[in-house]
Amino acid sequence: CQGRAMSSFVESLDARLAREQRGSLDATLLLAREQCDSLDPDAVSYVDALLLAQQQRSSLPPLLDNCSSLPPLLDKVSAQWLHHRESFAPALSDISEQKCKRWRLEVERQEVKRLRWSIDAFGTGFGLAEASTLTMLMDCGLTNGLSHIRLGGCYLGDDGLRPIVASLARVPRLRTLGLAHNGLGDGSIQALAEALSANPGRVLPALQRLWLFGNDISDEGVISLTKLFEAGELPRLAKLGLGANRIGDAGVQALARCGRTALGAVDTLGLRENPRISTAGVDALAAALESGAFASLKTLWLPAAHEWHGGIAAACREREVTLICA
Repeated sequence: CQGRAMSSFVESLDARLAREQRGSLDATLLLAREQCDSLDPDAVSYVDALLLAQQQRSSLPPLLDNCSSLPPLLDKVSAQWLHHRESFAPALSDISEQKCKRWRLEVERQEVKRLRWSIDAFGTGFGLAEASTLTMLMDCGLTNGLSHIRLGGCYLGDDGLRPIVASLARVPRLRTLGLAHNGLGDGSIQALAEALSANPGRVLPALQRLWLFGNDISDEGVISLTKLFEAGELPRLAKLGLGANRIGDAGVQALARCGRTALGAVDTLGLRENPRISTAGVDALAAALESGAFASLKTLWLPAAHEWHGGIAAACREREVTLICA
């Protein structure tokens, strides 16, 4: 009986939210919160998560029926992530291969609407087990609507990330890939290059933000990335974060050359906290900017040592690019 009540409640809430404008969601949700107190704790947590998301102006968790097979877990993951962050990874790890296969059948039968969701696991217990689960979801075709993957601070390493990268063709709508502080080296960049090269133009076509800050990527990895860009991959990329790695002049010079023929949509380029970058690398960037490279660039981050580099400062002023040296 309680399950039927929960199902009915969520269905009615879903319908009401679909009719409301975003500005009036708070009132609708507060009213729903009062009505769900008599139901089980999952209903209360569900609405609390929606309220919190609205207050933080973040994306709402999936409005799905908590009592059918596919929605409950993904809905639970989203609610727990917003309400109790430490519960996110354990909830995700509850997904089994058998569940994935059953959900896939439901998607094929169009019994479940296309999911629109994101994973934001920065600094949580998201580890190798959760990475394996995410790969299962991808391989079962359940991630078409996945828009953001933020795994900063999870320290997956090259081996932990490799299966996720290999399945990126399954997330065609992904706009953000955040992999900061994951102990990644050039091996991860090579894995990404292999994934994109295997299906030219079909892997991450919508990606706008690629965050690789705080890893162990060297010039070799950056050069591999530039080859991808020059081949026309990641055409919508707008923000590229490469700060706090092991990048030197060779990597920066490769980016400068690449910026003349590719990376036309990039508005933010982050290279701060890369002490191996010397005047030679910054000279190459300045010359590239003067020649019209990086047509959309608005913000450039460089190591603090280059704050007084006259060439790059002048080139940024001429192009109205904000230069931040840190």
